[in-house]
Amino acid sequence: MRMKEIVILCTVMSIIVSIIVGGCINTQQKEKGQICVEIKPTSWDSFREINITVIQINMRKNIGGKDEWIHFLTQKDFINISSNPPATHPLCFPAPADTFTGIQIVIDSISAVTSDGKTAYITLSCKNLTIYNKFKTSAGNNSIVINMKFNDSFIPFSQDRYKFTPVVDSIDIIVDGSETHIESPTMGNRNPIARMSINGNETLYIKVRANETVTFDASLSFDPDNDELNYTWDFGDGTIAYGILVEHSYSPGGYTVFLTVSDGEFADKIKAMVEVVE
Repeated sequence: MRMKEIVILCTVMSIIVSIIVGGCINTQQKEKGQICVEIKPTSWDSFREINITVIQINMRKNIGGKDEWIHFLTQKDFINISSNPPATHPLCFPAPADTFTGIQIVIDSISAVTSDGKTAYITLSCKNLTIYNKFKTSAGNNSIVINMKFNDSFIPFSQDRYKFTPVVDSIDIIVDGSETHIESPTMGNRNPIARMSINGNETLYIKVRANETVTFDASLSFDPDNDELNYTWDFGDGTIAYGILVEHSYSPGGYTVFLTVSDGEFADKIKAMVEVVE
């Protein structure tokens, strides 16, 4: 074979290899995409801005007939939501061309500014926001928009103090511009919310007399999943009681009362101070 023919052959082979390799690379690029997770408030009269700090985003996949969670976001990031102008900062991460059917968001903390510009103090009652509703993602760019009722998700306790438990009314799965709207998506178990009233008042401090009968009421507590609840009272003087409505009396002194409400899997706790005088 002459040198000129060898050069031509090598050139042709080089082109063929380039096409094959380029085709593979392009195919891989097509198979790779991203998933963006966004939380949109459908109602939120009390706030001007909210930052939800997330430490994990997991996607559910069926592997060998068993549902498993695949970890994607594994470091702290945050979803910022502001009302003026209305805007959200979604979390995006690369994801393979695959079918996922659920999402779990693990929340680390929430900070917020009220509508009148004050700092809001928010306690996390439910750190995991888990949606099991069947949906599909595929190659390319995907968006999961969680439409959350903020007015129902942030439970006010006192001025500028709230507890967070997520209430989601719908999610939108957008796959390369094609949208699937899911009403009332199936969610994982959420923490109950513990609330108490003392002698008919929802207060975290009360002053009573020694040996006076004090009525403790947990009927304002609730479970967002409507699970049956158990109620445990620790009166702070070594006495424990159970039930929604209980009574107790004290000798003079200061006491911290704890109410723990449990659905059998998750629990929430609230405390109040009782000052007892002669």
